[in-house]
Amino acid sequence: MTDNEQRAHDLAMLLLSHGVNHLSADGQAFSFKRWEKALAGDQESCDLLTNDYWRAYNGFLSSLERTKR
Repeated sequence: MTDNEQRAHDLAMLLLSHGVNHLSADGQAFSFKRWEKALAGDQESCDLLTNDYWRAYNGFLSSLERTKR
């Protein structure tokens, strides 16, 4: 894994973690219940989280590659 890939992963995980905490606190559609379902292996919940992760990861990776120092 390259440095940029690791950073993109870390940022995507941070974003997902923050989003779950923030949205569940606000009582919005994606709630902690969805996270709990994913932890229990609910396929739809796992798919949603996986899709969110890959979108964020790919976006961060693309941004990191464009803004290399």
